Amino acid sequence: MNKVIEFYQSYDEDSRLVRSRVKALEYQTTIEVLKSYTSGKQALLDVGAGTGRYALHYAELGLKVSAVEIVPEYAEIIRQKAHDNHFDGLEVVLADARNLQHWQDNTFDVVLCLGPLYHLRSIEERNACVEECTRVLSPGGVLALAYINQWFALAYYCKNRVFLEEEVIEKILKDDYDFHSDMDPFLNISHFTTPTEIEQELKAFPLKTLDHVATDGIYAMFGEAIEQMNAAEWQHWYAYHLKTCRSRDTLGYSNHGLVVCQKAAAA
Repeated sequence: MNKVIEFYQSYDEDSRLVRSRVKALEYQTTIEVLKSYTSGKQALLDVGAGTGRYALHYAELGLKVSAVEIVPEYAEIIRQKAHDNHFDGLEVVLADARNLQHWQDNTFDVVLCLGPLYHLRSIEERNACVEECTRVLSPGGVLALAYINQWFALAYYCKNRVFLEEEVIEKILKDDYDFHSDMDPFLNISHFTTPTEIEQELKAFPLKTLDHVATDGIYAMFGEAIEQMNAAEWQHWYAYHLKTCRSRDTLGYSNHGLVVCQKAAAA
C-alpha cells in the first residue's frame, strides 16, 4: 500500500471526477444509478473515499456518513471540507479497506467501495476488502463496488502509445502487473478486472447482484470530441449513455464498471 499512498500524494484526486465532461461522466452516472438504492437509507460508509466527493454528496442529502481513506492528506481534506460545509456528523477514519475493525458487524445501510479494488492485486486482498465491506453492511443493505475494466485499459494504453509491446500486453492478460517500469506510475499500482471476473469473485460472498453498469462507457477513447460538443449535444449523449449503460454489450468497453449488490437478509 505504500506505493499507492505515494502515488496519490502527488495526484490531483480532488478534481478527477469533475475536471472534464469525460471525467465527470463516471461520477454523474454513479450518483444517478445509486439514487434509488440510497433513497430512504440512513447510514453510509464510503471506503476509499479519496477527497470526499461521494461522502460529501451523501452527507448533504442527510445521510449519516463515515469515510475511510488510507492517504493521510486526503483524510484531512475530507475533514476540512466537512468542517467548511458544517457536516459535523461526517466521520473520517484513516484505515485500510481490508481492515474496517473500527466498526462492528451490520452497522451500515449502504457501503460504497469505489476505488480500493483498483489497487488490490491478489484475489486474497480483494476478498479481504469485500469481506470487510460485507461484514459491516446490515442484512438487506446495499454494497456498491467500482472496478477498472481490463479490456478498456489495454485499448486505452495502446491508443495513447504508453506501450505497444507484446510482453506488456501478455502480462496484463495474465493479471501480472509487476513491470518494474516507469512507463505509467498508475499502471504500476493497479489491478484491472473484466466484467465477468468481478461477477465471479463476488459469488464467494452472501451478496445478490442487483445492477451492473458501465459508468463511463467508451467515452474516454474519444474525449476530445466529447469536450467539443455543445450543451444540447452533450445532453443527448448523456441521455443515450444512461439508456445503454446497463447493457451487457457496453460493459466490455467501459473504463469503469459499477456492481451494486444486496447483502442476504439474516436467517
